[in-house]
Amino acid sequence: MMRSLSSMRSMRSMFSLRTMPAMSLMHSMHRILALALLMTCTACAGRQQSNPLNASTPTAVPAPNMLSERMRSVSVSMENEGFRPGSDVAIGFLPNGDRRAEKLALPANTCVALVALASAGMIDLDAGLYSGEGEALLEDDNADARPVLSLCTGDHAREVYYTLHAYQGGGAFVARSFVRAQRPDDRSFPAQVGAPSGAWVGIANRLLARGFTEEGAPLALELGAGDALRVALHAEAAHCYALVAEVDPALVGTSLRVMDLAGLELARAYDDSGPLALQFCAAKTQDLALMFGATGGHGGVRLSRYRATEETAGGRGALWLGEPRH
Repeated sequence: MMRSLSSMRSMRSMFSLRTMPAMSLMHSMHRILALALLMTCTACAGRQQSNPLNASTPTAVPAPNMLSERMRSVSVSMENEGFRPGSDVAIGFLPNGDRRAEKLALPANTCVALVALASAGMIDLDAGLYSGEGEALLEDDNADARPVLSLCTGDHAREVYYTLHAYQGGGAFVARSFVRAQRPDDRSFPAQVGAPSGAWVGIANRLLARGFTEEGAPLALELGAGDALRVALHAEAAHCYALVAEVDPALVGTSLRVMDLAGLELARAYDDSGPLALQFCAAKTQDLALMFGATGGHGGVRLSRYRATEETAGGRGALWLGEPRH
């Protein structure tokens, strides 16, 4: 279905809540920050475009010092995860409400991490990847100025359109792509343009767009009324975690809590006619317990675990799932 870019704001996912702080590359992309962009300003429309996934000569326009320092920090994190810089730093300015769009050629069997940073005057910068038919593939429309997108392409090269939208405020921006070869345990995304997506898929897409990475295969669990099902989770300092559980409709009154070994609750989520989902950031490295409960029924639970560096996730203030307690 054709959709204009101006209509995308109205199509925000039910899982992107601006009142609160977005299938997956596997364990190796835990620190992915991702967001690539080759932006062209109106005044530069006649300039020859370059592929954002290939290295090129440095731009002649100096980036704002603060943005340059922040991007250098991102580059170090990405290189530690096996990514190499793709395009050079893209530098520009977006007035309030303005947009940029660029066609990207993504090679087959490649994982792409795309990162954009904006100056303080840009209160809210959104980003998205779209098919040529206008179908939204990935979107980062959280209320911040550091949109993040990432994906692995699978066996087929892809042509997509990358957009930036100065949703609130205006200012300078810096953007860079990072790439590495896709590994056997990396899951390709999106698997199919325009494929139907349920509630769980919507949450997974949002988490991927925000740089989270799935940790291993989902766990299949059985839960009954009155059970206190416990699952161990090892958390590392300066990392944020997301837990998404699909629950059998036969179960009612389900809940999920994250507890430390002293019994302190770190985050919780309750059944609200959808998947159980929560997020939290770990202040220190420690072993935690995931506690499942149900007031009625009996059925299966499918638990998926995601994580990202705190820098990638945007910190505690960027979390939007569940109720972080501390």
